[in-house]
Amino acid sequence: MRGLVVFCALLSAALVCAAQQRLETPLQPVSIVADNSGRVHVLCSRTDVDFDSQRDTGDAPAAWVVFDAVSKMRVALAEFPWVNLSAARHGFSAAAGVFDFCTAAGVKRYSAIDQQRVTSIASEAFASVWTSTTGDTVWLAEHPSFSDPGTVVELQLSTQKSTTYPAGVCPQAARPFTAGSVRGVAFINEGTFGGADDGTLDIYVGQQRTTVDVGDTPNHLLIHDGRAYVTVNGSHHIVVVDLAERKAIDTIKTGTSGYDGPRESAIDTKAPDGRLRLYVTTFTGDVRIFDLATGQRTGTLAVGAKPEGLAIIGRELWVTRTFVEGGYAAARDVVIFDLNALTSVRENNERKAPSAYLAVGGSLRLPFELQNDATLTDLAGKTTPVSAVVSDAQTLDCRHLTSGVYALRSGQHSVTVIR
Repeated sequence: MRGLVVFCALLSAALVCAAQQRLETPLQPVSIVADNSGRVHVLCSRTDVDFDSQRDTGDAPAAWVVFDAVSKMRVALAEFPWVNLSAARHGFSAAAGVFDFCTAAGVKRYSAIDQQRVTSIASEAFASVWTSTTGDTVWLAEHPSFSDPGTVVELQLSTQKSTTYPAGVCPQAARPFTAGSVRGVAFINEGTFGGADDGTLDIYVGQQRTTVDVGDTPNHLLIHDGRAYVTVNGSHHIVVVDLAERKAIDTIKTGTSGYDGPRESAIDTKAPDGRLRLYVTTFTGDVRIFDLATGQRTGTLAVGAKPEGLAIIGRELWVTRTFVEGGYAAARDVVIFDLNALTSVRENNERKAPSAYLAVGGSLRLPFELQNDATLTDLAGKTTPVSAVVSDAQTLDCRHLTSGVYALRSGQHSVTVIR
């Protein structure tokens, strides 16, 4: 009976920590942005199931849905024309109330208020756009092919004055920065893909260029407090770069593998306990939490699908569910986690915020690697050692388990498994 009481308490804690809201969106949500008026914008990529550029049954154009941040009610929805619009690589200015989007027909500016097109910024196709806080300057990344160096163009819209920065292969995500007395622009170069490990971060101060190697296919750039956090999908880590010194100072391992690497990141700067936490979406189907001061992983949020974009809005973490778990069919919603509830649980090696996982087949994919000390405890208190599937240290073999609820403990991880 004592084992049952303890176990039920563990399961209850798991469900409280995993509590979330889910909001339906159009297909394939990839990015979340909050404006200054209490509205949350979710951008969804075009879904072209057979990649033939024709709109067929099951396809959907890129879309833009707006929610009220408090009530979570949908307040606006717009679909774009059937064009290849880059919903994830957009620019936004809260002060100007505009979004800038890259399309096959050029870079277009839209009003964040009524979702109507305002003007055309450029007639050529670019890979990504970033917009200054005032909305008067944009940074446009272009690449001629997937193997040749590209450029980033800084364009002042009021004067049409432009500055061109030579880039590496497949530049993306240009960001202006200030680090102490140093001001410049930084952007990632994805490289040639396929395990080449030739992804880089370019840092320009004036026309002085510094290139920092970061690994295989960097796909997201976050700048915070004079540092760049480069999420590197193929290398399964986040490289921390001091922008004033223009050098890498740390690498945070995400613990992912294969094609389930990290996607995007966000930093919580307003936790009640004063600790800074880095939240990272991964195609494993979760959001991984890291202590920014130590780089140690402190928690995992199960999303139940492959997440891409995320945003911290007030004391909530909004996360896109972009593709279904275990595949690449488009999903169509976002989930919301209460950050205060997540950080109210003591984080140390003796106690972790538990999570619950449902095993529906003969194996269960976990967001961590099983250690040699891994055990399963049933409701009667019986404990047995367990092992991973030989081919994958993150997959638990459940074929021998009868239906029921189990406590899985492995290293510093403690989670609930429901068979």
